Amino acid sequence: MMNINQFIDLIGNWISAIGVTTAAIGTGGRLTSDHVINFQLVVVGKALQAFGNALQATSGIHPIAIVGNWIQAVGASTVSVTTYRELTGRDGEINKQIEIIGASFQSIGAYMVALRRVQYDPKREIGNVIFSIGAIFEAAGGLFQLANKEKQGRAVKAVGGVIQTIGANLQAIGTTRDYLYDDDPNIWPPSE
Repeated sequence: MMNINQFIDLIGNWISAIGVTTAAIGTGGRLTSDHVINFQLVVVGKALQAFGNALQATSGIHPIAIVGNWIQAVGASTVSVTTYRELTGRDGEINKQIEIIGASFQSIGAYMVALRRVQYDPKREIGNVIFSIGAIFEAAGGLFQLANKEKQGRAVKAVGGVIQTIGANLQAIGTTRDYLYDDDPNIWPPSE
């Protein structure tokens, strides 16, 4: 039976996955257009991701996972704010640098959570590792943009967004499966 912390963790995983997916749609849209909706999708998506990560952190009992989720939340919030600043015309070199730091925080936080999951849930660990790799791509895209290679930077960020989406959704699906089947990773698929 699911307790309240497990339920909060489950909801947090799905909110994060929805946010990451929303942000990836906006990031991908920026490959072809600087339309305001693409910026808004990234701002809202990263904010949702941060909220989901914060829920996961508050529901945790393992210090490494708690800190990792808070670091991810700080990173996603940072990217949300820097994208908003870009949308409102306050995009300078320092804004790009802060965005790179935010994406790096997301990667570090996801990897910390993966380290904790190695010990008790290696099947869900892969989602965190994939997400971490996607966040590295996002940060690398920012480095390209900082070097005035805007087109390449946007493309690398879009790839990173897709990778992050895959990782976040694997985490959410794995969390759902774990809670539906009483945290027993050996019960899959369910017996008839």
